[in-house]
Amino acid sequence: MLKMNIISSKGMIASTILLMLSTVILGYTIDYYGINIPYNDDYNQQLGRLLGLHEGRLSLASFLFDQHNEHRLFTTHIFTYLEYLITGSVNLKTQLIISLIIKVVLCCTLISFCSKSNRVLGTFLCCALLMVPSHVSIWVGGSIQYYSVVLFGLLSLKYINQIDNQKYLVISICCAFLAIFSMISGIIVSLVGCIFLFLNKKMTATPKLIWGGSNALFLLFYFLNYSSISHHPSIFAFLEAPIFTINFSGVLLSAFWEVVVPRYLLVVLTILSMIYWAWVVISKIGVNKLFSSQLGAPLLYVLLLSFSVIAGRVGFEYLGTASAPKYFVFTKSVWILGLFFLINSGEFKKTLSTVSVVLFSYFFASTYYMHIPKMEHFQKQKLNEGMLSVLFKDDYKGIANPRPKRWLGTLSDTIALGLYRPEIITSRQLEPMEFTDLQNDAELDVLIQVIDS
Repeated sequence: MLKMNIISSKGMIASTILLMLSTVILGYTIDYYGINIPYNDDYNQQLGRLLGLHEGRLSLASFLFDQHNEHRLFTTHIFTYLEYLITGSVNLKTQLIISLIIKVVLCCTLISFCSKSNRVLGTFLCCALLMVPSHVSIWVGGSIQYYSVVLFGLLSLKYINQIDNQKYLVISICCAFLAIFSMISGIIVSLVGCIFLFLNKKMTATPKLIWGGSNALFLLFYFLNYSSISHHPSIFAFLEAPIFTINFSGVLLSAFWEVVVPRYLLVVLTILSMIYWAWVVISKIGVNKLFSSQLGAPLLYVLLLSFSVIAGRVGFEYLGTASAPKYFVFTKSVWILGLFFLINSGEFKKTLSTVSVVLFSYFFASTYYMHIPKMEHFQKQKLNEGMLSVLFKDDYKGIANPRPKRWLGTLSDTIALGLYRPEIITSRQLEPMEFTDLQNDAELDVLIQVIDS
């Protein structure tokens, strides 16, 4: 017993050091490359709402819960509001630090699903797949809501089989609320939770009814005065293009590897790997064991989160959407929990130990030759858009997407009111960039002079 405790303590120390090292690396890149300049939906989602709240056009309830596209982004907006309450303004870089904290907690939550005797192996896999720096780490709109919907959904389902205990019932219900109001895909937690409560014949009826009734109220509130997005395709569009949907699904589940091989080869290997995983579960471990384990509900949840991307994005008929890094947290969580189930069942432990070390080395090595250049490019793109939006707001339409003039007005107004203080930008940062909206070098010289003055 003493020997086992010593081994367990050493494993805990090793896991903690590994997670701290990964956090420091990710935190450093966020601090270095993250800048207090909005990008894409940040203009409307962060600054626009804050301006409306400050001017009295939005109530606090509207600020926190009003619809943004298909979503109600309570978890994102509550952090913005708290910062505004404390400092009187919003700093997007602070939001990036919050997203880092959420990601670390998510990583710890995922590791908790791995058996105690395999925690070091589980930490290697989580850090390798989840804690690698990427340009999404320095974009508020692409981080908080996606990390939150996974984190709070997993926490809700982690405790769902223990809701006979009043403490865990409250935790599970509160986490379900936060998952649902992180983004629309969070409503999946209610479906998965109800399925597993129905299958649990040992639990008394009262906590089941309380959990199910609470989630029904959350969904009723979510869809109260809900408006469909006319310019977005139907969620059933994937049924009309089965071949494209299969291709999209393969890219979605494999894109996070980001290796330089033909896309079709990566898709085929990914699909074969998942088929092999399913065969191992069915033939060697047993499906019943999967559904009765603590991993059953969380694994189904993250799998359905991934397929919600398919339902929501296939209709746009653009395959590149499937490889958008903001969705990686969904698909990486699928792989992590799928591998944890094999590890916990004693299958391929030695093989997976070697694989986890290789993956950890590969992904963190890729930070320097792949992700850092992307982060540098994204940083300059944000600088480009942010400064040109301010200086040429009457006719500048942006790079990534055409900027509505009201967004640019919002940017100017929040700066004027002191609600947002943009990053101090020097000509040194701007000179290496390509300004696609400037006609010649003379205009760039004028821009640099304006900024330096």
